[in-house]
Amino acid sequence: MPAVEGFTAPVEAPWAYLDAAVEYAAPRRELAVLRVVEPAGADDGAPRRVYELLSVDDERVLIGAHGAGAGDDARLTRLDIQWRPFRDPDRERALADLIRRRLRDLVAGGGVSPAP
Repeated sequence: MPAVEGFTAPVEAPWAYLDAAVEYAAPRRELAVLRVVEPAGADDGAPRRVYELLSVDDERVLIGAHGAGAGDDARLTRLDIQWRPFRDPDRERALADLIRRRLRDLVAGGGVSPAP
């Protein structure tokens, strides 16, 4: 899986909420999750995850998630989002904003929040 070099968004949320937030945001931006890869962690053992998505226009979208900590204490700290083959900063930012908004809702609801 290639490195994700696109829009970078700081995030502060439990790592356990990441999948739910991506699965919520993807169809709302006309994207489907193709695969999820957990590359070897950094030397500090921090969690990493890369999502590969496909748009209805047959464009690839990569989401790189970076965290800190381990186990139940792992925290999501950063998202990197890249549209391919051509970067689209507006769509990258919109997807990051939607994921972050869903994470905030999940945090506020203790991990449960009705999807609007």
